[in-house]
Amino acid sequence: MASSSAFQCASAAGGLLLALLGATASAQDAASAYTDLGNYLLAPQPASTAAPSGGGNFASVEQTGSNNTASITQNGAANRISETQIGDGNWVSYSVTGDANTVESLQVGNNNSASVALTGSNNTVLQTQMGNGLSYGLSSTVSGQTITVQQFSQR
Repeated sequence: MASSSAFQCASAAGGLLLALLGATASAQDAASAYTDLGNYLLAPQPASTAAPSGGGNFASVEQTGSNNTASITQNGAANRISETQIGDGNWVSYSVTGDANTVESLQVGNNNSASVALTGSNNTVLQTQMGNGLSYGLSSTVSGQTITVQQFSQR
């Protein structure tokens, strides 16, 4: 699973992401450019019914290689998840219950998938996937969620 070189690889991937994001605007029409398939903001829904306990937790997961899986569950308020997977065929699942939680995820490689289930209000998710054959699933209840999904695929 994660090794001591995972952090170095994740740092390199972060630099790669910044380079690609910076280059996207000027190279949008180039045949080899990455294409942003969308950002989504969910409309507010009814008031929270979540009854979280605990909070203020931070989970950091870094995985390199192929066919890795990560499943992260956090309950409570003001939690944060930071997850990076580099390789092909990786899968991640988040289950977050509570208010004002943050999820940041980066997947680089082909045939990767992510699934997010949110219960609570004012949660924020930034999911970035880079590669081909990507999939993303979202289940969200309650109000004020900010969901940003960025999928970049090579043409």
